[in-house]
Amino acid sequence: MEKDNLMIDYKHRQAGHCESGATSNLFNFHGVELSEPMAFGIGNGLYFSYLPFLKLQFAPMMSFRNLPNTVFHRSMKYLDVDATVIKNFKDPKESMTALDRNLEKGIPTGMQVGVFNLTFFPPEYRMHYNMHNLVAYGREGNDYWVSDTVMELPQKISSEDLQRVRYAKGVFAPKGKMYWINTIRKDLDIKSAVEKGIKKTVYEMIKVPFPLIGVKGIHWLAKDLKKWPKKHGNETAAFYLGQIIRMSEDFGTGGAGFRYIYGAFLKEAGEKYNNPDLLTASNMMGNAANRWREFTYMGARNCKNRSKPEEDYGKLSDMLHEIADMEKEVYGKLDKIKIEIKNLSKRYKGSEESALKDITLDIYPLEIYGLLGPNGAGKTTTISILCGLIAPTGGEVRIDGFNLRNELDRIKQVIGIVPQDIALYPTLTALENLTFFGNMFGLKGKSLKDLILDHLTVFGLERFAMKKISSFSGGMKRRVNLIAGLLHDPKILFLDEPTAGIDVQSKIVILEFLHEINRKGTTIIYTSHYMEEAENLCSRVSIIDRGILVSTGNPKELVASHPEFKNLENLFLHLTGKGLRD
Repeated sequence: MEKDNLMIDYKHRQAGHCESGATSNLFNFHGVELSEPMAFGIGNGLYFSYLPFLKLQFAPMMSFRNLPNTVFHRSMKYLDVDATVIKNFKDPKESMTALDRNLEKGIPTGMQVGVFNLTFFPPEYRMHYNMHNLVAYGREGNDYWVSDTVMELPQKISSEDLQRVRYAKGVFAPKGKMYWINTIRKDLDIKSAVEKGIKKTVYEMIKVPFPLIGVKGIHWLAKDLKKWPKKHGNETAAFYLGQIIRMSEDFGTGGAGFRYIYGAFLKEAGEKYNNPDLLTASNMMGNAANRWREFTYMGARNCKNRSKPEEDYGKLSDMLHEIADMEKEVYGKLDKIKIEIKNLSKRYKGSEESALKDITLDIYPLEIYGLLGPNGAGKTTTISILCGLIAPTGGEVRIDGFNLRNELDRIKQVIGIVPQDIALYPTLTALENLTFFGNMFGLKGKSLKDLILDHLTVFGLERFAMKKISSFSGGMKRRVNLIAGLLHDPKILFLDEPTAGIDVQSKIVILEFLHEINRKGTTIIYTSHYMEEAENLCSRVSIIDRGILVSTGNPKELVASHPEFKNLENLFLHLTGKGLRD
């Protein structure tokens, strides 16, 4: 090939996301069919961060994608591919010479660029955004042939213009970054890479211990969004909202689009490896993506017509909270199953009937899972077995990967229990009771006392810390009972009828607190007789009757699948009957 006429046999394919599209096309050039969704999922393209203390174009900074080059780098790492990434060149001319050398060797080369000066971009696409990617695969005279997966066809760009976009100024300046694949092994372990990619995405979306990253970041944004009109005025609020819309619809692939791509990744992996859980998670992610689209549509309308900003911003905030909860459920399902119950049975000594009959169900991380049933259905028996208080007659239980029969000590380190009966000493004060329970979990000293007082304050009981439990009302006892079960910050919390027999005010405080700790990472398993409460609180429920699992699913979806019933209570009575139980 002559220097001024370099052309590599490289196939351009349009894609939804520039970097995952470029990564996929580079794999395909080397003879490995790796779809864009696969590259996106393995490379952890899905992400969210909200950094209100930083400003991007005078509005709070947020991102729906990972840092530049993450998809390519992690795809290479998890698939064990020999690749090269040169992060920057100080001299722009040197970077262009390096690109020419690669093209002479027949190496298609990926580059990070800014989009504002991309001459082939339509004007409406151009913005000060420096995390775009394209692949150079040829040169004719002073022009380069590039594959930009945003575009339907390959594009030409002059040497001067290509150098300009490779050295765009501003946030995440490209600085001449280049990347390419050297060689690919024939025995790629794609399944292992899929598992590693999912594990990393789950970590970044629900497990990073920082409140502005992942699902927690979406919740934080939702809370701030609601305050913007009163805090900043309608004009600034609309400007900030416009930033969300712009970032979430970045070339159509931001918030909703990335979720659609990730859903496609889960679907492809589920079909390829015959994994029904991935297929279910794919559908769930698609529902979350649809909700993102509805949010951006409503948000865009609000930016144009702000006649009722307080009402509109409240609705948008609620939608973001809903989206965060929907995504949390997806990542929880993708995480390893925290509670796995197989063929669980229990027959008490002297009883002719089994209290539990072959119960099988999975409870995923970050769920609020409801066990519902009439008196004597087996709810308390199930929780008592899961907590290790009584032994099952048959079946298997694994919690956080530990077997209940022989690893109970390990399980007790990750669970908290709030029994139906008040488990407090009436002659001791609230502080003394909670100090006792804290000591049982190895908590001591000033840090424990501060923790107790913080919890008492949350539950409106700080004034009663030195009062004896015997003087407390039923609602106050329930609140202290709950605090005792979660002082050690359990990963999984079991609650048996936590709102039974208490006043409305105490019930509201308890339920709001359960929502809050669940958002922060606690899985909750909860029994109740209150169907309306369960319908609003739980992500999924199981209805048990006479020791048999009758029905399982999302409460709203269960009701929707039985249109003849108006609510969960009507469906519950249909499934369990209206006869009185002892």
